[in-house]
Amino acid sequence: MKRQITQANLSLVSSELEHYESNGLITGEQKNGILQIYEIKGGLNFIRVVVTIGALLVGLGILSFIASNWDGISHLVKLLIIFGVFGGVNLAGYMLSENNPKTGRSFIYLGTLVYGAGIFLIGQMYNFGGDFPTAFLLWSLGILPVAFLLKDKYLMLFANILFGVYLYGSFDMNFPYAGWVGVPVVYLAFNYFEKSRLLLCSDLRS
Repeated sequence: MKRQITQANLSLVSSELEHYESNGLITGEQKNGILQIYEIKGGLNFIRVVVTIGALLVGLGILSFIASNWDGISHLVKLLIIFGVFGGVNLAGYMLSENNPKTGRSFIYLGTLVYGAGIFLIGQMYNFGGDFPTAFLLWSLGILPVAFLLKDKYLMLFANILFGVYLYGSFDMNFPYAGWVGVPVVYLAFNYFEKSRLLLCSDLRS
């Protein structure tokens, strides 16, 4: 299977291979063989745009229907909808990551929002007790493994922001204990991402 890259990247690869060939590092046959591995990504076309817009409109229509009938839907169907959307979004992100990494990562980000919404919706459905900030703690803990796995600074930053909301909300209840839990999390994130300024919000301009 050929690797799809943009025209600009293919031109760069071709230029580098020509440089290697001129310096005797590779032969012309080897250069052509390497170039055969790649193919240019297909750009946007009218049909793809129409299909995408149509899919979005259908999706919005389904969401509108679900929202207008949410109170009349059984708990089982609600759970299936929540887990189905969560699984579908993340599966789409995983499948798109290889050939369309930016689009795939966007779906992963969307999946984290769906995960958080699911926590609040399930809590509302079953009238779970507990403190409101606990939902933000669960949301943060759910994002952390994905952030570490993908080595994504933005997900880690978002997880720490959610954890900060939890700490702020639990200040009058059990803040000292929550703070001790948060210290190693932030420390590990700080070291894992090579002391990123973005992670600690110390310099958003970097």
